[in-house]
Amino acid sequence: SLLRGFLLGVISGGLIALQAVTNGVLNSKMQSVFWSAAVMFGIGFIALLLLAIVIEPQHPVASNLKSVPPWSLVGGLVVGCYLLTMTSIAPKLGVPLALLSVILGQIIFAMVIEHFGFLGVSVHAIDIKKVIGLILVAAGIYLIRF
Repeated sequence: SLLRGFLLGVISGGLIALQAVTNGVLNSKMQSVFWSAAVMFGIGFIALLLLAIVIEPQHPVASNLKSVPPWSLVGGLVVGCYLLTMTSIAPKLGVPLALLSVILGQIIFAMVIEHFGFLGVSVHAIDIKKVIGLILVAAGIYLIRF
């Protein structure tokens, strides 16, 4: 349902805020944003691999992977960039501003992607309501920071 999806999104967002804090602690101890991100990525990979094996042991991974367009695998690189970015900016900006800057970027890119129908997504034109919403998000960031 819509409410369930929204609540899962809110919980996931809360976990991302927690992750920003733990990333900062790990980075301060490891003294390397790259190694900190690699450790976090490795732990996430192992956890997801184990879950996939337990929950879907008969899934035809190899045959399904053959049909995946290569450009769709870029998501893994994006997650790596996100981890590097959050690990380095959260201690400097603070967790709320770091997360809000990422959210603003997500909204801007999502609007552009949908406006032009990039990568085969449905076209949803940028209109005045969306622009006002984006301005309100930016204003909220300003109010939280200053």
